[in-house]
Amino acid sequence: MKKYFIFLFLFSTFLYANENYISLNYISQSDNFEIIDYVQLCVDSRTEESMKITISKSIIPLPHVINNRITAKKNNDRYEFDFIDNFGNHAFGYLVFISPNMIDFYIDCSKFSDEGKNLGRLYGNKYLLVKTPYIIDPEDLVTK
Repeated sequence: MKKYFIFLFLFSTFLYANENYISLNYISQSDNFEIIDYVQLCVDSRTEESMKITISKSIIPLPHVINNRITAKKNNDRYEFDFIDNFGNHAFGYLVFISPNMIDFYIDCSKFSDEGKNLGRLYGNKYLLVKTPYIIDPEDLVTK
């Protein structure tokens, strides 16, 4: 019975492995300082009508990070989502698969909380995310 379970686990993992997409935008602030607008999206599971995704978004080296696992529901050719981030902001957005290796991704905020009102710079942008076989830790992007 144990061998059957292990085989089933390995087979299901082979059929659907997580998909990872990333966008890194370097923005010069001065000759000696630049920031990185970092977005990573992991597709944890997918059906015909919805998908479970994990969104990670930050501006490095600033300390604030959006990191939420949510459900995006299919509406025509795109998957739409809304959630409350870890700062109490009401966020929304969508993603569109342009190709199997590329996603058009938009994230914005409809209502800021008192605690999260200074995080507007994390919202209101559109990104082109590219598929990658790796999950990237944003801490690895910071030069020490």
